[in-house]
Amino acid sequence: MIICNGSPKTGTHLLLKTLYMFGGDSKLSIHRHTPYERKEPGKRYINIFRSPRNVVGSWLKFTKQDITPVNYIQAIPDLIKEMSTYSGWLSGKSKDVLNVKFEELLTAKKTLKNVAKFIGKTEKHNHFKNIWGGTPTFTGSPFIWRDHWTPAIEYTWVLNGGEVLENTWGYDPHKIWLRKKQI
Repeated sequence: MIICNGSPKTGTHLLLKTLYMFGGDSKLSIHRHTPYERKEPGKRYINIFRSPRNVVGSWLKFTKQDITPVNYIQAIPDLIKEMSTYSGWLSGKSKDVLNVKFEELLTAKKTLKNVAKFIGKTEKHNHFKNIWGGTPTFTGSPFIWRDHWTPAIEYTWVLNGGEVLENTWGYDPHKIWLRKKQI
């Protein structure tokens, strides 16, 4: 059994769709949001991570909240706390765990090869053309945090440990991880 895992709005449904596109069996691949402390021994996990700043915006969009500085500021503390419970997946190496980045699942052939190898399937050559959309939580377009960020949001982000979370997850806010033209 392969568990497609990650914090909410990191791309778990996109990851599950990828496994199905590779010919993964729907009875052998499931979707979960399991913090590291609740990892089940003997299970195989593919954990997906996404730029935490984009997770907050995607959450607002998914919950049909207006994308405003006030809504961002209200959501940040709880979402950072929730996302932090998934950081343990990145510690150490395990043959039963594969970590992937959302942005790389959409753009990097090496990531697709790693996923295919982990599940024992062959990579599909049309993946990038067919992956976007059609999942239960798809909201129409990727969220790009830079389009909405303000100094007040940044202050709240830093105050609540957002930069620490980004560093832990391997994201640099100065690097643009995904552009709308890439998908």
